[in-house]
Amino acid sequence: MTTSVMVRKIVFAAVVTALATATLCTPSHAQVGIEERARRLGLPGDSDDLADVQVLSRTPYEAVGALIRELHPIPSPQRAGLDDAPTTEHLISTIAALRYITGGSDFYTVSGKDFCAKTKWEFGGSDEEKNRRYWLYFDHPNCVSFFSIWPSRYRVYLAPLDAQQEIIRQWRQWYATDGGAYRFTAPPDSPEKRSLLWQCARAVYSPPQRTQE
Repeated sequence: MTTSVMVRKIVFAAVVTALATATLCTPSHAQVGIEERARRLGLPGDSDDLADVQVLSRTPYEAVGALIRELHPIPSPQRAGLDDAPTTEHLISTIAALRYITGGSDFYTVSGKDFCAKTKWEFGGSDEEKNRRYWLYFDHPNCVSFFSIWPSRYRVYLAPLDAQQEIIRQWRQWYATDGGAYRFTAPPDSPEKRSLLWQCARAVYSPPQRTQE
C-alpha cells in the first residue's frame, strides 16, 4: 500500500469518527427546532406564534417538555405588564401553547391540561387588585390561574408568586409522571377553528355554549 493511499484512508477514518461523535453529542435538527420555537413564543420578532404552535403540535410530547422548561416565575407579578415586560407575554404564550397542544380537536374542550394553585397573597382593596383577584379566580373558585386576561381590555393579570411556583411544579410533576402516557389529539384541520382554539387557550375568547343535538 502506497503512502498516499494510507494517508487518505487515515483521513477518511478520522472524518467518519468525527461525524459519528458529532451526531451523538449534538441535538437533532428537529429537537433544535422545537427548543427554538418554544423559546421565541410571544417575544417581539417576525415569528407567528400560532404557526409555531402548529409545528410544535406535530411532536406533542417533546414540545410539551420544551415548553415546560420555559416556565419560570415572575417575582413582582402585580407590576408586570405586556408593555414593559416581554417575558410576561412569553409566559402567557407558553402556557397557552401547553393548553393548546394538550387540548385536542374538540372545540368545546380546548383548554386541555391546566393547573391552578392556592395563594397566601392578600389582594389589596384598590380597583386594580379587586379586578386582578376577580379574573385570576374566574375559572377556578378556590385557586388562581397562572394568568388571566380581561378580554375586552386585554388587561393581563399574573398569579402571586407562590401560586406561580406551585403551578410550575405541577406542570413538571405531571410531565414526569403522566406525560409519557398522555393521549395527545391533533388540532382541527380548519384554519378558522385553529385560530379560535388559540384565542381560547390564551383566555381572550370563550367558545359559545354547546347546543343540544
